[in-house]
Amino acid sequence: MNRLTAVAALAVLLSPKAPPRPRILGVSHVGLRVSSVAAARAFYEDFLGMRGLRVNARQHVELIPRLAPDQDRLDHIALEADDADGLRRYLASRGLEVPKRVTRDRAGIHFTVHDPDSHAVEFVQPSPAGRGEPERTELASDVRVSDHILHLGIIVGDVPASMKFYGDLLGFTETWRGSRSGTELSWINMKVPDGGDYVEFMLYGERPAPDARGTQHHICLEVPDLAKAQAFLEARPYRVTYTRPLEPRVGTNRKRQLNLYDPDGTRVELMEPGTVDGPPAPSSTAPLPATLDERPRGGVEVDARVDSRRYVHCMNITPRRERPAGCPPALSQAVAPARDLALLKGVWHGAPERADKALGVERRLGGGAGDRPLDR
Repeated sequence: MNRLTAVAALAVLLSPKAPPRPRILGVSHVGLRVSSVAAARAFYEDFLGMRGLRVNARQHVELIPRLAPDQDRLDHIALEADDADGLRRYLASRGLEVPKRVTRDRAGIHFTVHDPDSHAVEFVQPSPAGRGEPERTELASDVRVSDHILHLGIIVGDVPASMKFYGDLLGFTETWRGSRSGTELSWINMKVPDGGDYVEFMLYGERPAPDARGTQHHICLEVPDLAKAQAFLEARPYRVTYTRPLEPRVGTNRKRQLNLYDPDGTRVELMEPGTVDGPPAPSSTAPLPATLDERPRGGVEVDARVDSRRYVHCMNITPRRERPAGCPPALSQAVAPARDLALLKGVWHGAPERADKALGVERRLGGGAGDRPLDR
């Protein structure tokens, strides 16, 4: 061994190694901004049966007051780790910006980072006091609709960066890809490295406005029998105040689902663990959604204001009576006859509400894009 080789070998031996990644065990909780804590608590506790906002001893929902009209209802997602400070040091060693120290309080040890789409991701190592032990009656299956948060859905616009963050950095593994249209990808499921819970990427070439994300940003509660879960909800006294219909359906993933919405429009999805016919649904091979810059231009593309709170980011108004090719199918779209194009060009930027009325946009869209269920 020559001197240069020996020096190189010694440098490798003496160089500090990146610490091992502590375990990431599953979903801890989700933090939701709400306009009324009392109203939201009534939905989650009185309707879903989540006493103390707990789903089980290790999972819960956190309600954060003072939701602004133009604000995203998702405040943060939280994942449970077995060594929060060790995970902070590990992430720092991999070049991620992390807090200088963890927070230690009665709830446990925790810290927050941000993913490539700017979602706040909290890592929690719960203390015995923070985890708590719900009353035995609270854990009984007949007093709550579900005892497990199976996944959390988040909007993802930069898939490669998110795959590096959740996959390469955190150790998540991809388990399924789905497409609503068959022509472009809609969802990617990423499972935590040391448990069965997962984060669902809701894919968009252009992300909806912050106040139109309540359908995409969602909680999924696992239920073994959707019919029994629906019967549970129908029997709750809160049902008389919940005016939306309860509509079970089978998603693209071949699983029975039922969508609920809290008072601020955040979606809570009930879903069975297995498919209706046994075998798992195959993953889609459709391509990722294109960004606006990559899409063909047909007609007049506008950033359309639908009402005072909701926006449709990609509306391709064309003279053809067909679905425009310029936008992902997850976003609401409208088509207009040729005679309306001149009106659109003339009044859109100066008086969007006149364009809405003249073109019947709100009627065609049926409300805002954020109110449309996005089932797998």
